[in-house]
Amino acid sequence: MNKKFIIVKIIFINIVGIIALLAGAEFYCQSMVAINYPECKTNPYKELRQFEDSFPTFEKDWMRKPVGEEYKNEDALVIFGGSFGYGTSLTNENTLSYKLSKYLKKPVYNRAYPSGSPTQMLFQLQKTDIFEKIPKVDTVLYIYTEDEMARLYKILDCEPSNVFNPRYEIKNGKLERIKTDKIMKLYVAKELRERVIEPKLAENQEKTFDLFFEIFKESKAIADKKWNNPKFILLKYPIYRTDRQNLPDCSEKYTKYKGWERFDEIGITVVDTQSLVGNEVCSAKYVVNPDNDYHPNDVAWELIIPKLIAKTEIK
Repeated sequence: MNKKFIIVKIIFINIVGIIALLAGAEFYCQSMVAINYPECKTNPYKELRQFEDSFPTFEKDWMRKPVGEEYKNEDALVIFGGSFGYGTSLTNENTLSYKLSKYLKKPVYNRAYPSGSPTQMLFQLQKTDIFEKIPKVDTVLYIYTEDEMARLYKILDCEPSNVFNPRYEIKNGKLERIKTDKIMKLYVAKELRERVIEPKLAENQEKTFDLFFEIFKESKAIADKKWNNPKFILLKYPIYRTDRQNLPDCSEKYTKYKGWERFDEIGITVVDTQSLVGNEVCSAKYVVNPDNDYHPNDVAWELIIPKLIAKTEIK
């Protein structure tokens, strides 16, 4: 009798302990979000859960407006990416999207935005009404910067855009979306990202690049089906930094990673900006402000666009 009682007691204590541990983990995550993202106007924990429903509002408030509507009878070009593609710190007339529209005489839709990532491109292609809004596309252009591998593991950035980067993982050889609840419990705390995830990025280059590649592969498959096989270009853009300490250790390694050759096999043309226009693109002349704003300026895009068009034969 005593033995059975002891066993039941042990089981009960373990169950209570597990429940307390899960509750503590949930509280810890919510606390870390509140502490590390005080600039959020809304509760980021709630914001993260509601992001998919609120995407049309986000799209309206944050994304660049389409340019080149006077060429509406032409097939469009669509830009994806982060702040470089978006044109952070630039007036509309100085952005990549505006200049491309004028060079090519065609509509250009800028679907990039600050802190965006490849997962946001895939999210837009999977979950939004992008194909209704942009029915005819002959070119997709992704602007890649060398810190984007880390963004595969980034959840929420409240400055300046409240960006939610959906999370994906490879399961049984297939790309699957990670549920929001799982993301919150496992990944959102700033400490976890800095101490666990980013070091693992540097250690697991092959695994991380596989995920990066699969996201582009799936995105291209959807674009091919919906937009009838558009030209797909990935422009690798270097980050100008006099002090590179703000970048994860893995970033530069991935820019030079040998796995980029695989993109050609699935029909994605990878163009390296430095190879295209020379190392001068990394100089202070081509950024908004060399002291505190390393985003490309209008001079940089004027240098790059003609050579990019010539090399990739964008029409």
